[in-house]
Amino acid sequence: MDAEDQRHFGWQHRRNGTDQSWFIGHFNPEPGFAEFNDLFSRELALIEGNLPDHIEEWENVYGRIRQRLVLLKPDGTAVPEFLLHIANDKAWFRYSDELFELEPASHET
Repeated sequence: MDAEDQRHFGWQHRRNGTDQSWFIGHFNPEPGFAEFNDLFSRELALIEGNLPDHIEEWENVYGRIRQRLVLLKPDGTAVPEFLLHIANDKAWFRYSDELFELEPASHET
């Protein structure tokens, strides 16, 4: 996504704290967030449910989020890897300057 395609869809105006590697903050949705609301709602329902039984669906939903969003550092540079969850007026995220190493989902029979 180039700079001309970037739109703000929310603003974390203050960080409320951390929980190990997660940053937690207040989220104020802006009009551009409306097109992502259903994706974040579904993603949250999947992680709060029985995620191991729905890992492929979660990967699909979160993949759609990651294809369309960029998380920016305070200096304006893009974060290479991040996990972002949004629920109402709360957002929590973690990020890395290197890609996360994820093992492929197990498909036991």
